Amino acid sequence: MTRVVVFLLVTALGQGIVPLRERVFEPEKAKNLRVRTPMDGAMLEFALARVSAAISSPFGLELRPEPRLPDRVIRQQAVERQSLEVGGMTFSKGMDALVALAPGYEWHDGLGVINVLPGDGEATTSFVQSRVDRFDVDGVIARRAIEMLHRQFDPEYPEGPARLPPTMSLLLGAHEDPQTMLASREELDQRIVSVTVVGGTVRDVLNQIVRSHGGASWIVDYSGDDRSYANTRIRLVLGTGTSSSTQIPFTSRARGRQP
Repeated sequence: MTRVVVFLLVTALGQGIVPLRERVFEPEKAKNLRVRTPMDGAMLEFALARVSAAISSPFGLELRPEPRLPDRVIRQQAVERQSLEVGGMTFSKGMDALVALAPGYEWHDGLGVINVLPGDGEATTSFVQSRVDRFDVDGVIARRAIEMLHRQFDPEYPEGPARLPPTMSLLLGAHEDPQTMLASREELDQRIVSVTVVGGTVRDVLNQIVRSHGGASWIVDYSGDDRSYANTRIRLVLGTGTSSSTQIPFTSRARGRQP
């Protein structure tokens, strides 16, 4: 494990990456961040997109499985909106304030990538913390890199088309101009990445992919009760710092077959 950390740290220092803890939120970019508490997965995604834009760093988010409810049962809970004033704060203090509103999560500096993960003691058994002996891609589009990561766990994971048709990307924020949305999807899908991780984890690989991409972030969520590969969906996200973003999902084949 030490060898991996040293390898990644040397790579980060060589690229001039400033540790997140040393950064400060710019007041103009970080103003008016209002969140709904208690935060669910969607609210946490929204908040991280805003934080990511304010600090000009990508994020990586692993979401806990949402509890399943019986058919026709609606979850009701009291919610409130809170303003999170992080302008002028150090990044550490701002993130501490954010995750305090999302019980069960903790944040880490993924060598320049804001990582928010479940902190319930089970993260070491999750897909995101699974070991990867070697992952090496050179000059491929970002989507191909994610497909190749899937093949570390499912050798027959299929390769998608050279370009995504509109129906294959999940576009949120329908108020945006369609041409802008299509351009965002193209940027997310077609940008070239090069990544090498030896003896690391899935999280290391995803962090390196979004760092190489330069504009994307990653989200992993699960459909079942555990955080195994079979229940996994990986999403590449091109956040705008608002409630809208362009996303491309990559779902495990086992999850895709679930009813």
